[in-house]
Amino acid sequence: PQPVWNETPAELLLRKKRSMEILRARQLPVNEELPVIWPGSARTVEAVCRRAVALLVVALYSECRLDEEDPLDHEQARAYVQPILETYQAEDFFSPKEWAYLENPASSRMEQIQFAWQYENVWVMEWALGLTDELPWPDRICDVPRAAGIMREHYGMEQLMQAARLRPQSELLDAADLIDRLHWYCNQARLQGTAPQSLDAGVVMERHRGLFWVAGCDGAVEWDDVNLST
Repeated sequence: PQPVWNETPAELLLRKKRSMEILRARQLPVNEELPVIWPGSARTVEAVCRRAVALLVVALYSECRLDEEDPLDHEQARAYVQPILETYQAEDFFSPKEWAYLENPASSRMEQIQFAWQYENVWVMEWALGLTDELPWPDRICDVPRAAGIMREHYGMEQLMQAARLRPQSELLDAADLIDRLHWYCNQARLQGTAPQSLDAGVVMERHRGLFWVAGCDGAVEWDDVNLST
């Protein structure tokens, strides 16, 4: 069964207050008008494990296509990730956009770069599953070799699900609330033609996607439909 959200409005407001205190401590702009996060039900362990596998495949496939020294074509890159699909029996783990991308031999470099960013969300899923204790401040890209390595340590759905311990939803929501406020600041900086202070805007955006999905902040919408507006 899915974990059920049962927090009171006062607890939601307290979460918002804690997030704003973190921003103020780092001397970052705070928008007190941003609403609280209203969650639905968190994802199941199995759903998060499936999502981690799908994200790993699309990111690794993209890395193969983008390799500067020896880029692989579509067929070669698909062959490279095929053992992962078979080991996890992952053919139905992908969102419609992910599967269309993997099936397209003529994807653009921009698409490949966008999907390579999904290593960030591999890391988010690993954190949510308790496979890593680290969800560092989003001022730099994640440790890609480590993100891939964690998945290799639990190679197969049975092993992955046995190792996983989904974090309490309150912890997932804490992270989602904070990233929503950081994303608002990144968007404001972009509109003003400046770079956000002590943040990587790309990392923030992807972490927004992953945390909102895993915490069910958009009413448990599908991956492709997560609302990234702030």
